[in-house]
Amino acid sequence: VWINGRGSATTESHYDSDHNLVIILHGSCVFYTAPRRAFSPGGAGCRPNESNNSPLNSDFFTAHSMSTGMIALQPADMWHYVESSGHCVKLGIFFK
Repeated sequence: VWINGRGSATTESHYDSDHNLVIILHGSCVFYTAPRRAFSPGGAGCRPNESNNSPLNSDFFTAHSMSTGMIALQPADMWHYVESSGHCVKLGIFFK
């Protein structure tokens, strides 16, 4: 479960090794996705599955807006960067 407080929040660009079924229980968010082959992991302070590339500095990302009640499948190994609104609650179900 991802629970965001009052202000908006963002993640680092990253990929997960499992598929993720994302359900927006409350609030809204924008998932920015890019193909895994778009760029390589890395950058200052990054974990092995993270990158300093983001929708702010890369043209590889596509925006997908989601709001309460929406469900999406985030495939394994796909780059994503997420901007969540204040008071956003998401449920992620990870599977192989």
